[in-house]
Amino acid sequence: MKIKISLITVCMLFASMPLMAANTAKPSNVVKTNKTSGNANKVQNKEPSAFAQLDGVLQNSLISGEFSLHMQYGDKAIEGNNGFDKDDDYAFMSGFFNILYSTGKLYDTNINMGASGKHAFWQIDDGFGYADGAHTKAVIHTANIAYSNQYFDAVFGRQKLNLVWFDSYGEALAGTIKIIPDATIKVGYATRFSILDDDKPLFKFMKIKEHGVFFADGIYKTPLKGLFVNPYLYYSHDSSAWTGVKVDYDTVVNDFKTGGTVHAAYSKEEEDGMDNSYLLHLEGRGSFYDIDAALGIIKAFNDVGNMKTTGEHIKPFEYGGCQVFNYDAFTVYTTADYRFKDFLFRGVYGYTTFEENSAHQLEISANYDITKHFKAKTYITHARGDIEYNQVILGATYTF
Repeated sequence: MKIKISLITVCMLFASMPLMAANTAKPSNVVKTNKTSGNANKVQNKEPSAFAQLDGVLQNSLISGEFSLHMQYGDKAIEGNNGFDKDDDYAFMSGFFNILYSTGKLYDTNINMGASGKHAFWQIDDGFGYADGAHTKAVIHTANIAYSNQYFDAVFGRQKLNLVWFDSYGEALAGTIKIIPDATIKVGYATRFSILDDDKPLFKFMKIKEHGVFFADGIYKTPLKGLFVNPYLYYSHDSSAWTGVKVDYDTVVNDFKTGGTVHAAYSKEEEDGMDNSYLLHLEGRGSFYDIDAALGIIKAFNDVGNMKTTGEHIKPFEYGGCQVFNYDAFTVYTTADYRFKDFLFRGVYGYTTFEENSAHQLEISANYDITKHFKAKTYITHARGDIEYNQVILGATYTF
């Protein structure tokens, strides 16, 4: 067992050695008095120095992260007058790292820093996408100061925002209100955002419209077991405002898990050339004989406007999206998951109609937990719409 002794503790031990020796040399008949007991208590009750507190904060710091290798190959064809014309194949292999450092807490406050980097070892036909000016090879995605107590949390700086319509990193001031029983409410204001995935190019932090976005997103655990209600409101000045409510219900009936989702959203657009839009998402799900299955529909009235700007949790696909958010798109999808020992197999199929066109996508994946920290994955995707493509993805990740 490893024992860590701080430098300050070692110095105190050395400093006390002469005093210990002096006490040992005293005759046994010396009578001890309590004249200094009051001063001793004062010394014992004295708060640690600033350096001692800083030492404690640093010793309680945490470091976590991951390294991954990603390989992807695909072929695509573009629809023309005579059917689909084959385009060039694309492929790449990239390495990715992500690291997060969090200090210990001092007066309920701590600092968090995190960064990611990605490098394309080789690529064909610019398959990795660095030609896009929005992409970068390294990004500081987390840099914030956080405060937390039993009533609320507050974070200022770059942070991960995991909301219905904000699935990315943001430069924000965000607070979480915890004083309402069985409910948490996250409110804040974000000015820039960045999308971070281990298997896609990194994005620079980009402005969220001209004036950023205010958000309020709450989750209420109702008295009915398994029923959660998630209302939200987002507002971007001179751009758009969107609001909605998402309801999730999951329960167990005769050892069978079942549940569903109802999600409705409305966006009022103020930008020229953009129409107000609506979204409806319905899903039913259940577990039968170790298979988790779901069937759902997603309907976009007009399109979803600016709602999807900073990421979302709607599309069931890991890659692509079967043009779910196209103008007046209607999507039907089904998913199935099966776990066998350390393997997780998943299949997703979706079919979308929009305007006078249609598209479909099939995605099959296998994830393998080799060890607690080392994982591997395989994805096979076929999609056909305006562009037809097939792709194979292999990846391995080590977390610490």
